[in-house]
Amino acid sequence: MATFHDGGSQMSPKTFFIAKSFTSHEPRELHNTISYLTAKGAKGITRMIDENISYKELMSSVLAGPTTLNHQNVYLMFTKDQIRKFRAVYSIGQWRFEKEQFGPRIGYKILKCDQLKEFELRCRNRFIDLKKGEINNIASIKSAIIIDNGYVERRIRYPNNDGKYLQILTKEGKLLAAQIVNEKVYQSNFNQMYLLGQYDPNLFYEVYNSFPWTRVFHVKTPAKNDTPR
Repeated sequence: MATFHDGGSQMSPKTFFIAKSFTSHEPRELHNTISYLTAKGAKGITRMIDENISYKELMSSVLAGPTTLNHQNVYLMFTKDQIRKFRAVYSIGQWRFEKEQFGPRIGYKILKCDQLKEFELRCRNRFIDLKKGEINNIASIKSAIIIDNGYVERRIRYPNNDGKYLQILTKEGKLLAAQIVNEKVYQSNFNQMYLLGQYDPNLFYEVYNSFPWTRVFHVKTPAKNDTPR
């Protein structure tokens, strides 16, 4: 099947928009980007650049354009290796046009943990108290999310608005991984869809889940009366 992006097509403006849509917290921006590339491809973006279209107009045309999908078989696939690549993806998606430089590299802090028992998560050089939201007796967690088989099983919130999110990945109750992420990573389309299994059903529906290795969504054409969330 044809792909929007692969290892041989990472050096074009298309890469920026794909990275931008993955790291955005707006599902519509992801869907709009897919819709635009399906209809006009990378050539459409290149043509606007050659015509000296302004940065704001260029962004609006791709990220905020109409969401009509002119192809029935379009899929969005996430794979486990993208977790470690997310820092690079985020940096590309935050490209600063005025300064012509990449944005900050933020992503997943992967913890080396080997035991999850009730309200205790034991990791190398770290002890995490899930009752208090503390790492090594320091309050640093805003919320802990236990994700089993790709869906949120439990969410624990703590009175620490400045803290980060702890994501605990399990399969059939067995600990697979633990991650710490900040607000922007947590709210990203990539994190919400791939790891938390949360997505806009008007825009996507899940067709394959082999958590945490691969997850595939079918891209839908929204009904005309659907309004952005």
